[in-house]
Amino acid sequence: MKRLTLLLAYCLLASLYTSQSYAEVSRPYKLIDGKLAYQKYGNQEPVFLENAREQDFDIVYKGDKFSVAFSADHFYCNGSRLEQRFNPSEAVALGPFLVSGDLSYAYCQKTEHPINADTLEALNNPFFRDKDHVFTSTGQVLKGADPQKIRTQRAQAFDDHQYYFVAHTTIIRPYSSQVVFYDNCYGWASIDGELHFEGQQKPSTDDDSFRCLDPDTAIDKDTIYFFGEAKYQFSEPVKTSDVRQIQNSFFTDGKNIWYTRLAPMQLTGLDVERVAISGNEISDGKATWQCANIQTNDQPICQQTSETSKSLRSLLKKLRK
Repeated sequence: MKRLTLLLAYCLLASLYTSQSYAEVSRPYKLIDGKLAYQKYGNQEPVFLENAREQDFDIVYKGDKFSVAFSADHFYCNGSRLEQRFNPSEAVALGPFLVSGDLSYAYCQKTEHPINADTLEALNNPFFRDKDHVFTSTGQVLKGADPQKIRTQRAQAFDDHQYYFVAHTTIIRPYSSQVVFYDNCYGWASIDGELHFEGQQKPSTDDDSFRCLDPDTAIDKDTIYFFGEAKYQFSEPVKTSDVRQIQNSFFTDGKNIWYTRLAPMQLTGLDVERVAISGNEISDGKATWQCANIQTNDQPICQQTSETSKSLRSLLKKLRK
């Protein structure tokens, strides 16, 4: 269990300040036309702090997910005024959660169910748990999830009875025998012996030859998948156990070379034993391919070129020595 961060809150009385000794107002708070406002980023609309005043304003906690400020006998979470019974001496902060007694907030919004601060624990994103519930980072209770039995990976979880996917959507799927995560890539799991991506079954995927190449990319004997979508069909079945990373998004099975990002494709004319890579450029000294991180107007993401960059030519010379 990760250690909870005690909220170092304290009340600064207005009588301790004069108009010449105001506390400094710093990010993510600012003064706008003499009024205190919360504005973490410049492109966000400022949220003005109700009844806050400059002369006794102070930031008492600043975290990655939220900040807590004090003014005029009130505490504020980002731009929202907390309830009067909020007790800073009991408060703890963990990730997006702020908990004090029976008051619980996620990203400064009150949660539907109280959270037990003593047992609150961060799991793999976006999951948290206390002794009674499993929560997502927005504070929602994951319905039916057993906090004592839950096992999590990024965006995925399972307990003894159900599989859960939580990201842009939430999927809860009962299972009967087994859930297996693919630890080195996002979104893939075997549920009762069938491959799923983001909780949706992928019936056309060959389970026996399936493996992950990197967090974004997976393959089976017939296909390269990028974020779960079939993006490239091999001209003939590939022995996936032979596929290895050369560097970056360049992979080989010892005979062929593929670039696997976004719109995977085979790079022909390259000698696997003689290639060098600089950034997204690959060459064996005779053939050279330049690839991109983005695809434009349905153009191939890699282009064969007659020119080789100076850095890659230098690298090729070093390898030939």
